[in-house]
Amino acid sequence: MQANPHVRVKVGRRWYSGRATFLPEDDGWRRREEIDQRNGLMGKLDGKIFRASATQPMTIRIDLVGSATLFDRLGDEAA
Repeated sequence: MQANPHVRVKVGRRWYSGRATFLPEDDGWRRREEIDQRNGLMGKLDGKIFRASATQPMTIRIDLVGSATLFDRLGDEAA
């Protein structure tokens, strides 16, 4: 991704182009705990699998091209 940060992300049936950026200053373990808490039992189960398999989590930010249409479709939850 460092050599070519251009990515494509599928949301529903639509693909979006974007640019990936590593965020090494972000605490991946803490972010995962927040996700677990927001997503109830399934989030906690998924978090257990994540912690068992992750050695050094890295947060990757994806900035979407034309993301206004994506946020319009998803509503306030995406913000």
